[in-house]
Amino acid sequence: MSAIARTKNRLTLAAAGSMVALLATSVHAGLVTPDFGMVWDASGDNVPSNPYNPADFGEVIYEANNTVRYLGGFVGEGWALDWNCLVRDRGQYGGQGFGSPGGAAFVDAEIVVTNTSASTQTFSILMSMGVSDPILPDSLVNGAVAATVTNNSFSGGATLNAGLGDSIYKGFIDLVDPFADTPVATLWDDPYSLSATGAFASADDATDFGVPAPIAGPAVNSNVAILLTFELSPGDSATVSGFLNVIPTPGVLALLGLAGVTGGRRRRA
Repeated sequence: MSAIARTKNRLTLAAAGSMVALLATSVHAGLVTPDFGMVWDASGDNVPSNPYNPADFGEVIYEANNTVRYLGGFVGEGWALDWNCLVRDRGQYGGQGFGSPGGAAFVDAEIVVTNTSASTQTFSILMSMGVSDPILPDSLVNGAVAATVTNNSFSGGATLNAGLGDSIYKGFIDLVDPFADTPVATLWDDPYSLSATGAFASADDATDFGVPAPIAGPAVNSNVAILLTFELSPGDSATVSGFLNVIPTPGVLALLGLAGVTGGRRRRA
């Protein structure tokens, strides 16, 4: 079985059936954090995929506009991983008043991976956020992916690839199984490749969809998720970021605005 197939099998087993096991609410410094979780897998470490709550391995920071940032990382056999993720699920967290419910829901995630092994590895990270305030009856969607690959030696080069028949970026709404569900968008499909040649050389690239005009998307009932999957050459590093933004349709936003106006009139009356 190929490294890509092993990665898919591990990740599917971790995610199949329900995202509930992945999306565990946690408490940090007395505040209830969003239902945000990750599943990490490296093809060369002979360890099953690892579902975890990033709040348990780093720092949680409450920021403006009802957003929450996760910072952290850990080291495994043949790899090192760090993450910087900003999420918004439209709800107020634990009644703490971090902005108002409604508006867009998004996952904006950056990971830094170093392949410390002697072989090319396939790395996968699934980042899923539960949406406590559904977006109905449909949505508008946009997103992006960016990457920098770096050669960590005096010779040769570094390469970041899409796996055979795969995509580096997949965006999902109401995800159950990342290898059975149809993504709302993919970016950097096979045969995409990004290379840097020369001592400590770097190369970067970026692309997006739905910018400046978001594309039509489905209703959002349970979660918004990003799956980043890529092959990375031995001894080298990659910074990969993904963004998925889900917006209520203009009709819904207009109704919310009208509700605010009529509510204000009632209070003044």
